[in-house]
Amino acid sequence: LDKRFLSWEEKESRPRFLDRTIAKTPVLAVNALMLELQSIAPRIIDLYAQAVGHKDTESKNFEDEVQVVKSLSIEVSNFIVNVESSALSQETTQNLAILMRSEQYFLGCAYGIERMAAQWHKRERLKAFALEQAVNQYVERVLKCMTSSYLTLTDNEITYEDKSVDLQQAHDEIKAELILSGTRAQIPVSQMSEAIDCLAEVMGIVKQWYKALTRLTALQRELNRTADVSPASALMDPIANNIAN
Repeated sequence: LDKRFLSWEEKESRPRFLDRTIAKTPVLAVNALMLELQSIAPRIIDLYAQAVGHKDTESKNFEDEVQVVKSLSIEVSNFIVNVESSALSQETTQNLAILMRSEQYFLGCAYGIERMAAQWHKRERLKAFALEQAVNQYVERVLKCMTSSYLTLTDNEITYEDKSVDLQQAHDEIKAELILSGTRAQIPVSQMSEAIDCLAEVMGIVKQWYKALTRLTALQRELNRTADVSPASALMDPIANNIAN
């Protein structure tokens, strides 16, 4: 009877592509893990969107969605550990290590977004309008970059290093302006510090996000070389279409 009354969180915390049968076949397990991580990625994007003001982060819904990502991360880690080890080749072992590392980066994003949400909504808005606008535009830019990079996740030609560097440079420029404004007493030091802390958290999320995507894209490229049609690529399309819509 209890199974008929599962909460939303319990249902969403169940992996979509992982099961014990697949774990017995390492090659299938790698593809299933790719799919599972690709399905977690849009959840990260949605959490970030909520954190920067697109939805109410004070609601239980936000807390539940954060917990879902954490739960799915645990499921992915446990699945990797339980993949049949007797049949593992060196290549498959390396692939599983990449997937484990990517899962940890996504988990790092979730924790970072959780911290950032609390800071973002409690901080006092900057008295300097142009500077406040610049801070808001930056966090919005990060959201757009995360979304566009996810939609190109299966593009073999895409690299993410330049995007990460661009966002780092923009972050550093705004931080410098905040410090200068604080030094000149154009904004209170408390406002300056709060804004800098938020931006630092956002930059941490950016780094974790692109580290995960870089590794997943490289692995996808490798898997495509060993198959005429990659199952992960084929099944990725409807997921990408959902977030685009």
